[in-house]
Amino acid sequence: MKQLLKLSFVLVLIFGCTSTKELDSVDAGRTQVAEPGLPNFDMEVVPTWREDVSGFDLYLGLPYNSLIYLRRGSQFIGEYETLLQVYKEDEKVAKLEETSTDSLKVNYRQSQSTDALTLNKRYQLPEGTYTIKLSITDTGTKKTAIRRQRITIQNLGQTGLAMSRVLIEGKLPQHEFAPVVAFHTPANIDSLRAVTELYNTGNVKEAVIQMALVQYNADTMPASPVFMFSPMYGNVAYRGIDFSDADTLQRSTKRISNPLPETVVEFNLPKLKPGVYHILLRATADGKAEQKSKRILYIKEAGFPKVETLEQMIEPLIYITYGNEIRPILQAEGEERKAAFDKFWGEQMPSRQAAENTLRTFYTRVEEANRYFSTQKEGWKTDKGMVYILMGAPETVENQGESEVWRYSMNSRDPFGTFVFNKVQPFGDDGFSNYILVRQSVYESSWRRKVEMFRQGRLF
Repeated sequence: MKQLLKLSFVLVLIFGCTSTKELDSVDAGRTQVAEPGLPNFDMEVVPTWREDVSGFDLYLGLPYNSLIYLRRGSQFIGEYETLLQVYKEDEKVAKLEETSTDSLKVNYRQSQSTDALTLNKRYQLPEGTYTIKLSITDTGTKKTAIRRQRITIQNLGQTGLAMSRVLIEGKLPQHEFAPVVAFHTPANIDSLRAVTELYNTGNVKEAVIQMALVQYNADTMPASPVFMFSPMYGNVAYRGIDFSDADTLQRSTKRISNPLPETVVEFNLPKLKPGVYHILLRATADGKAEQKSKRILYIKEAGFPKVETLEQMIEPLIYITYGNEIRPILQAEGEERKAAFDKFWGEQMPSRQAAENTLRTFYTRVEEANRYFSTQKEGWKTDKGMVYILMGAPETVENQGESEVWRYSMNSRDPFGTFVFNKVQPFGDDGFSNYILVRQSVYESSWRRKVEMFRQGRLF
């Protein structure tokens, strides 16, 4: 029990300091990295007008596995409290406050699922600039997660054409379109579309809405070993995303004659591979008034953050294989690939039990790395993810301004006991950051011994 408590405490130290993105960021209100023990959730707030009544639509996505459940018979019960507070700019007293207590009754499999409970509710609110603050508390642990987002509800009679934030909707097989509010979007969603609303267009003869889908050059490669050279300043592996290197994948234009005062506009998106994308919208009314809106998309591997396919299980082996050892496994097909995978794990293991324990530890850490460290790429591919998979959670974590120090040993003479990650802010972005490990050649011998321990099932 003490070991579990120690691990949980360390993880909170690692991730509890994660700051909320800027209120005006296109990603404000979303969970970039999960914080262990908290009801991590995603929030999207869209100013809306319905029949000339102003307000906002609140969208919530709460992953089932972010709650703690109590077992009652064959059911698992998770209970949470929500507190919605709406503050007008520069005012400390909430203009709107609402509390509620809800519970989920699920089976064991659902309680472990990364699928999200989605909720949507509309609130009336007069024009103005507001901060929307939503708090969710797990009543079992009494731990609270908070998300904030700033919105401006315009006075339509005075401002002319207005356009809402971009809402992404997705559709799985046999399902209807539903909002996708998560920071990271799995690539297995069949259909995606960008949705916006135009307002105050009652006297407009023609509204023109243009959409551009842009993909950025982003680092998607697994991390290099801790004893190799660190990425050079300025290249994409260092930045994470190169916002100066973009490729326009789609341009679409919609012309609407005599639009209604409240007009919904939808743009279907192509099937997107894992990567970083921007959706840019521009609207004009009778060629004069102009409004812009945007939304960034981080597309991850299908099933993210879970490791579900054989290919997804093979890829992280790059951290515990030598040279081109992994290539024959990747090149094999069908049953031969499965046999090669099983052979790699089994041929050096002292027992079947050791093999099972090692695989469970390895892939549990891969999934945890996906939840805790994902950036423009899956968390297991990041420098932090690589160290976490091989070393587990550190003893202590120190935040030193633009650096984060993980310590696995209190012995100052042990160079392998300390890993330093420097924070990098990509050029031209508004909130995204990348952490680069300070690599050292003195790590090599100790790192290789750790790899051998994994390969031989000597972790326990």
